[in-house]
Amino acid sequence: MDRIDDNQILKMKINISSFFAIGTLAWTSAVVAQPPALYNNLSETPQGYNSIVDLGPLYNSFSTTSSPFLLSTVNIRLEGDPSVSPSATISVDLVSNSGTATPGSVLNHLGNVAESDLLAGGSVFTFNLGTAFPLAASTRYWIEVHSSFISTQSTAGWSYASYNNLDPGVANEFISTSGTTSPNTDGPFMMSVLGTAVPEPASFGCALVASLAGVAAVAARRKSRQ
Repeated sequence: MDRIDDNQILKMKINISSFFAIGTLAWTSAVVAQPPALYNNLSETPQGYNSIVDLGPLYNSFSTTSSPFLLSTVNIRLEGDPSVSPSATISVDLVSNSGTATPGSVLNHLGNVAESDLLAGGSVFTFNLGTAFPLAASTRYWIEVHSSFISTQSTAGWSYASYNNLDPGVANEFISTSGTTSPNTDGPFMMSVLGTAVPEPASFGCALVASLAGVAAVAARRKSRQ
């Protein structure tokens, strides 16, 4: 039986190390790579707002891509008169979809905003989830903004913008006001939905193939130098 000398052992160790290094890099790329926000039209110019108390609950839909998604942050643009008294409490929730495009049940309460914290010119409020919430692939969800407060003096509202189908996730979605759902082409509410796409199993397969190809290339270069 042929003996394996120290140089051959060293080469084997280098090739194994290369395999794991390249494999780790490919796997990391598959995990870190993510599409743009599922929904984001916060860069648009506000065109007005809908009253949360008078027309609510207010809803704006968004949809996941072909990959599952871990929801981590929702931003919404609210406005109102902070001097109004008494102050309404605004609640923001993640809601499921029912049928083709109808808000369903609450999946996760994202947080609250006091009307006294709103600004007349509007501002963006950020809701960070302590634990990322898993969203199914190719599924529609809704962000709900509502208040149980009843007052004709409340000015709290959710800002809306002109429709722009180039904004991430805006095309083919819906809004709902006063219990009526309609396409968002008349003016989608302003928000962003952020998180991380979860790679499909196929992505890991591609990563493995890339790893093997990388190791083969390294081995071929080393052999050509001998």
